[in-house]
Amino acid sequence: MSALRSERGSARHVVLATVLILTSILGTGLVVLGTQANNRRAARLAAVERELAEARKAHAETEARFNRALDLANQRSRELERQVDAERENASSAEAELLKLRRRLAPRTLNPNQARIFVAALSGFEGELVTVVTQSGSDETSQFGRQVQAILEKAGLRVMDGDGVPAFVALNGIRLAVGERRPAVAAAIRATLLEAKIADSVTVEPNTNPDELRVMVGARRI
Repeated sequence: MSALRSERGSARHVVLATVLILTSILGTGLVVLGTQANNRRAARLAAVERELAEARKAHAETEARFNRALDLANQRSRELERQVDAERENASSAEAELLKLRRRLAPRTLNPNQARIFVAALSGFEGELVTVVTQSGSDETSQFGRQVQAILEKAGLRVMDGDGVPAFVALNGIRLAVGERRPAVAAAIRATLLEAKIADSVTVEPNTNPDELRVMVGARRI
């Protein structure tokens, strides 16, 4: 009986030992499996992080290239804007010079406002005798001389048409030959020619005839 009990006890011990061994094996297997799973997850995570890092690096490189290209485009745009501004300024200057040249080359004409200035400024000199001499050789000068003569007549002066000045004689603009007894009316005519912008400058020279006042009309100044 005791032998039977002893055998049963030994059997239980064997079973318990076996269970413990199996449990230990199973636990170890689970640990190994868990470790392997963790290692696989860590490897996948590392791979994902590498891909993410590469993607970020590629994005940064692309952004840097884009920024460089944008900077170059902006710089080129500024250069083109400066060139356009310079060309506009040059064109504006050229247009202004062309306009000045056209004005200088355009036929000289007198307008009604200039006639009104003459009539008002020469009030009190009505009846004064003036000789108008026009340089020959140019239709423009001849026509302008006739206009000057007409505006003097409109102001009430007595105008006499004198002998023309030969074309080879240097005479530009308007010149006054003033006799010593005619300074007042000569000064008034000169001031009015300048005020009405009929002439930019008026040269005054002495006249050997003390009673004569000559208005000499020459070629336009260029």
